Amino acid sequence: MARVAAGAVTTARRAAQGLAVAALVAVAGSARALLRVEVEGSSMLPTLAPGDHVLAWRRGRIRPGDLVVAVDPRAPARLVVKRAVVVGPAGLVLRGDNPAASTDSRRYGPVPASRVVGRVLWCYEPPPRRRWLGWRAPGHASPPAPRDPAGRG
Repeated sequence: MARVAAGAVTTARRAAQGLAVAALVAVAGSARALLRVEVEGSSMLPTLAPGDHVLAWRRGRIRPGDLVVAVDPRAPARLVVKRAVVVGPAGLVLRGDNPAASTDSRRYGPVPASRVVGRVLWCYEPPPRRRWLGWRAPGHASPPAPRDPAGRG
């Protein structure tokens, strides 16, 4: 068995992640298809933490279980990152993974699909939290929707 220094593995992993982002930008045909967002607040813990930076894809279909960036219905100049729980004709029901700290569709109702800016694909900063969050492989189920401990949905 070959031994590789931990630094070499980390460097190789960072290079692979950099190539993945470069490929994503190339496939998009334009950086305008991607949106960079910094997470504020704890509504998406443990999935996303304050200070995490994510890339969102501005195109494509949203499915239940996807993390999305949407215009905040309470403050249109602000964006929110939430999980799509229900996608229907009335809009998307969005929830935070941390219900105790989340203001979401339980408070402001469904969000029109036109107000969804993109689907979160990748957490790229800080380095220890880098990971893929988007596009599931065929045959893999969406992550379960968060449960409200108070039983409100």
